[in-house]
Parts: sequence; C-alpha cells; structure tokens
Amino acid sequence: SDPHLQEYRIAVASRGSGLFSNSLTLTVKRELVTAILVDGFFAMVDANDAPDSQADSGLQEFGLPYERDACISKHLAQFLNQAYRNARQDQNLAEKLQASIHEASQLILPNKVLFNGGVFKAKILQERILELLSSWGATQLSSLGDHQLELAVAKGAAYFASLKRSGKGLRIRSSTSRSYYLGIESGMMAIPGFKPPLKGLCIVPQGTEEGSHLAIKERRFKLMTGKEASFTLFSARDRASDHVGDIVEDASAHLDISAQLKITIPPDEKIPNSHPAVPVSLEAEFDDVGTLRLYMKAVESEQKWQLDFDLRIEE
Repeated sequence: SDPHLQEYRIAVASRGSGLFSNSLTLTVKRELVTAILVDGFFAMVDANDAPDSQADSGLQEFGLPYERDACISKHLAQFLNQAYRNARQDQNLAEKLQASIHEASQLILPNKVLFNGGVFKAKILQERILELLSSWGATQLSSLGDHQLELAVAKGAAYFASLKRSGKGLRIRSSTSRSYYLGIESGMMAIPGFKPPLKGLCIVPQGTEEGSHLAIKERRFKLMTGKEASFTLFSARDRASDHVGDIVEDASAHLDISAQLKITIPPDEKIPNSHPAVPVSLEAEFDDVGTLRLYMKAVESEQKWQLDFDLRIEE
C-alpha cells in the first residue's frame, strides 16, 4: 500500500527442523507485482473483448466452476454488454436506464462505482477500474465510500441476519438477475429419427423480488409419475421482456442450462391406479436465500409435488 515501496523481501521456510537456517529469501519488485495484478487481472481492454471460455482439454477434474479467463476486465465488459442487450429487450427498462446507455460501446455505463472486497483496498486497482470505464465512454465517474472493504460482505450478512430476527431496520430487497424457464416436452406427433426440442416455459421472470409466489394460470401440463424423468431448468440474462407463462421455442438453442434433475416422481397416492401422466398446474416461489421452489399440483386431487433448485451460485 506504500506507493514509495519499490521492492519487498520475503522469507520462505524450506523443509527441515531449523526455521531460520533453512529459509529462502526472495525479493519481489513492485513492477512485477503491478504487471501480474494490475495488467494481468485488470488489463486495459476494448469494450467488445469477451472472456475466453473454451476448454483446452476434453477431460477436466471435478471441482469449483472457476472462470477460465483471469482477466476481470473482460468479464466486466461482458456483464455491462449483457445489461445493454437486456435493456434493449424491454422498453420500460430502456427508458429507466436511458442516461446510462452508451450506444457507441453498446454497454450500460455507470457514473458511480461502489468498490467491494479486500482486493480494492489497493488504490491502484480502484484507479484502474475507473480508467477502464472511462475508456469505454463513462463520464463524470466517482467512487462511493470505501470503509473496511474486507469486512463489507461479513457486515452485510450480519446485518441481514439481525434484520430477519428483529424485523427492524432498512432492508434492501434484491431480485433475480436472470429469467428462469422450465423445459417442457413438445406435444407433437412422433417422427422417426427426430426428437422434438424442449420448449422453455418462463416460471420466474428477470427482476422477480425475493419472496415472490408465481402461478402459471389457466394452463395445465402432464407430469409423468412412477418412472425416472428429467427436469431441466434454463435461464437467460438478456430476456427482460419475458413474463410468467411465456414460451421460448427450442430452449437449448436460445437459453442457458442452469440445472438438471433426474428423479422418480411417485404416483398420486390419493387416486388409486391413476394414469402415470397426471394433469398438474405449476407454481413457483423464489425465497430470500436463492432457492427456487417449483410446485406441481394435481388438478384432480390435493396431491402436490415439489422440486427445489439452488440459484445462489448463478445469481
């Protein structure tokens, strides 16, 4: 953090019983650290530069879904471009964001930046983000308060828990950044050698607030019971104009796959010897911890089945 510090000596303990006699000393130069952290993670890139997401190998180890491209600048450009395309899908949203829409770079550009997380305690990284946004066309940029950035998330979680417990305080409600769709098999005639594509039924539109309960009104679906079946949840970041019950033809071609479940739905216990294809209505609920609950309610009885999808990683 000292701008006048040009190098720093680090002692690294090697193997052995003697700590000081077996230590290695390394001198780290300021320009090397700057090149790795600033130019590596926060490089000056064009507004249309997209992160590399292509895998180099056909097989990978199981683990956390880390991004393949370490350049945060490219991910920021992609995020702001998605926001631009999303706003262009919905006239009301476009009108609200008109002052932030930058046509030349096709980005939504802010004029205020709230830095979060310990990494941005480094002023050089804050300056690089502001420089990057300015190069894309943002004007009159300024940053908001930056007190104890490394504790921001912990403080927010503690405050939220206190508010949930007491019910007192100012609560900032969040909403979904994506629209979510359930894969529905097309009801069409069988054709040899052709598998009908899944349709995407919108069950949670983008911008749905936590705690919302949504119902697909005046539509009925067939739920297959008694055998293993697959349920696919799709999502989209740039379809702000879709509403509950809207259908996207060929979901795999136009939407992202968020989750897939393979599960055996038990038969309707309240109707003995019922047909395996049970007529149901659909309802969805999005709670404040990021869980999407899908309720499938039998039309001819009070039987109800529930599926849960964890959206916290996506959001």
